[in-house]
Order: sequence, then C-alpha cells, then structure tokens
Amino acid sequence: MSDERPAPLAGVLRVLYLIAILAATLSLVLTAVFSIYEPPGQGDEFAREFEEEEGPGDSDYGRNIGLILTLVGTAAMATAIMGLGARANALRSGLLLAGVGLFSGGVGTGFSGSDNWLTILTSGLAFAALALTFPALEDGLPIALGRGGT
Repeated sequence: MSDERPAPLAGVLRVLYLIAILAATLSLVLTAVFSIYEPPGQGDEFAREFEEEEGPGDSDYGRNIGLILTLVGTAAMATAIMGLGARANALRSGLLLAGVGLFSGGVGTGFSGSDNWLTILTSGLAFAALALTFPALEDGLPIALGRGGT
C-alpha cells in the first residue's frame, strides 16, 4: 500500500482541464465552419434591413479585443497548468477557469469582428497549448521525473 496521497483538488483540476479542452475544440471547429460556409441570404435586402450599421473601425476593434482576450486566456490556462505546482491546485483551478472564461469571451468578440481566420488561429493555438501542457497536469512544474519508490 502506498503512502502517497493525491494532491488536493486534483479531480477538480482534471474536470476544468477537460472543460478547457472542450472549449478550445468547439471554438476551433465552430469558428472554422461558420467562416467557411456563409449563411444563406447574404445578398437579401430583407436581411440587410435588420443588420446593424457599423462604423469603419468597429469590426477591427472587435477583432483586436478578441485577439487580446484569447491570447490572455490562453496564457492564463497554460500558466495554471505549467507555472504552479500540485500544492496550489486550488489556485490552478481558479486560474484555469478564468482562462477559459477569457478565452471564450475573446472568441465571441473576435468572431463578431473582421478576419475570422485570426479567431481560428488563436483557437488552434489554445488547443495546442493545452495539449502540450497535458504531461504537467498532475504535478505542474517541475515535473517529477522519477516517481518510483526508492
């Protein structure tokens, strides 16, 4: 029987990590699909009556704010997993959840702006960052290399 106890809140961190992966995957897929396929009725005069009139810089502003929020959210998620050890799982869980919120808000804001390919790119970046930090999920940094009983 081993004397090793699991780190506190390790299960909560795993669930939040799963939510973060799902958010990054969904945003990547949905943004790509909605960017590639234009909705029907784009040239319809009836549809144009209900669209809001935007100024020349409004779409760029939405794109810029979305880019900032997605990058800060991605950095927060990666920092939560890599930057803190297992003893700080409560802080890691809160930072990971905050990163998911910032990332999701950034994707929504960026998608309403111009250049949806940038939202696709940042969603892919977030997914890659989360996938690459998976080995550090249990312990954080530094990763314990030898977990044998010596």
